[in-house]
Amino acid sequence: MSSTWFDTHCHLHDEPSPYEVVKDACDNGVTRMVVVGTDFSSSLQVCEIVSNIKASAQKDRINLDGIWAAVGVHPHEAKGGIGDLSNFVRKTTADKPGVIVAVGECGLDYYYEHSPKKAQKDVFSSQIKLAQEFDLALVIHTRDAWEDTFLTLDHEGIPEKTVIHCFTGGVDELKECEKRGIYVSFSGIASFPKASELHEAVKTAKDRKFFIETDSPYLAPVPYRGKPNYPRYVASVGLAVASLRGVNEDDLAFATTKAAIDFFDVN
Repeated sequence: MSSTWFDTHCHLHDEPSPYEVVKDACDNGVTRMVVVGTDFSSSLQVCEIVSNIKASAQKDRINLDGIWAAVGVHPHEAKGGIGDLSNFVRKTTADKPGVIVAVGECGLDYYYEHSPKKAQKDVFSSQIKLAQEFDLALVIHTRDAWEDTFLTLDHEGIPEKTVIHCFTGGVDELKECEKRGIYVSFSGIASFPKASELHEAVKTAKDRKFFIETDSPYLAPVPYRGKPNYPRYVASVGLAVASLRGVNEDDLAFATTKAAIDFFDVN
């Protein structure tokens, strides 16, 4: 079996040549990816990037099985509100079906608190409702805010397809997610030697209930740690997760790709 991977969370809007980054990923076995916005402006960008890359990939016949967009407002940017995100999602899902597969990344970040907590909660709640309205997946960022993240989700109602991206919790947080039917996604942090609590969560996560991601250009996995991250490095994340779980790398690639395809309802 030849491994092909699905990078479920990457950022390309600041890349000088997103197409070359995607082409490089495809050449290294990463044939599907979700490109994520962090505010209204970048959400517009990622939808344009996805549309352009699809057209170029078809013309050049590169080995790209699929690329999709997630649009949303990161908690760091919550003080600016969500702008016209709702109308943009409505128009894009009508005019260009299949481009947007998720709302996010959104959530709460109390570590940096670049936006006031109230603004973060309000913007998070708005995006939960947006995902519900358009039957889209919800992609969550949470840091030092587990309690309020769960409280907000429980209050607003958890969308059927919800994932905590770049999961950094331990077994207790994982159990709270699984109790609510929330998926998790593991990033390059899983390859960091000192991330012991996360390692235990990786070992115990239920099959087909977790994904693999890069969160590029951040959090490059070992052996690229400290350098810019790229979607092509998702295989290194997968190798770390496979090693922790004691499973074959190809089997993990197949299982996580299938889980992500089903979750985002894509081919």
